[in-house]
Amino acid sequence: MERRRIKARNDSATRAEEARRVGISKGLGIPCQGDIDKVWVRDFLSALGTPIARRFELWTPAPDASALVFRAGDCEIDAAHAAAFKTARIAPDEGMIGEVWLGGMPGICHASDADSSVAGASARAAGLSTMFALPVYSGENLKTVVAMCF
Repeated sequence: MERRRIKARNDSATRAEEARRVGISKGLGIPCQGDIDKVWVRDFLSALGTPIARRFELWTPAPDASALVFRAGDCEIDAAHAAAFKTARIAPDEGMIGEVWLGGMPGICHASDADSSVAGASARAAGLSTMFALPVYSGENLKTVVAMCF
């Protein structure tokens, strides 16, 4: 058992090194449930010269399911943006992220001025004008909303 864990770590390090060598700077893997017993992962890979997004955010339902709360994120423009979201909440149908949560379908907002949420205000402050949000489910349960801004 221990050998398998060590090999997995070595394989991961090798993949990371190879990714850097070919210019991949970031990656985002999103689980996609297919059949009941199978899960695939959709990978989004980003390079320094051709980033797919300049900001990534993960928003998950609060324990009481009354709002989404910030889980994690990465922003190349404002590395400290995650700290501003420590107590942030997004209500159902509030901004693009809330609309995606409420409707259960991906969404895109081309003008961040139209997004009234804390995420939209933060994106505007960073000079980001477009947000794409994608719900991630496990069965019928929403696990997270992934937001990408550019």
